[in-house]
Amino acid sequence: MKTKLQVIVFFVLMIALTSCSNTKLLTMHTWHMDETQIQIGNEQTYYKLNGLNTTPFDYSRVRFVFKKDGTGVYTDGSDRVYSFTWVFDANDKTKLKMTIKYSESKIMTFDYNFVEITNHSFTYTETYSEGGIFVMSQNRYIPFP
Repeated sequence: MKTKLQVIVFFVLMIALTSCSNTKLLTMHTWHMDETQIQIGNEQTYYKLNGLNTTPFDYSRVRFVFKKDGTGVYTDGSDRVYSFTWVFDANDKTKLKMTIKYSESKIMTFDYNFVEITNHSFTYTETYSEGGIFVMSQNRYIPFP
């Protein structure tokens, strides 16, 4: 009986530590785009920092700063800065929802799935619809030096 209780306590602690550490890891860095593969409708593009870029954007300038209070700052490839809110799914810390306010009339919500965060990278798969076109991307960010 004691062994079962120890196993249960161990797993409860691991779940609690994982959720705390995801937030801590996410908020301790400014994240810089390292690599992305994007499917927009039937078109596929790719970007790798200091490497191949088949997209029409300069992703080398893209940054995310996540704050502990659930807000943040997004810098796009043209150095425009936008505020956002974010939250992990209450039951699944591999899912994150972000809402970016591009303007008063353009606010977009993104669902990040398969979120993995380490001290060295932040990766996720993103899906959304823009103008009726389905978009999916796989993204990898690294800490900004």
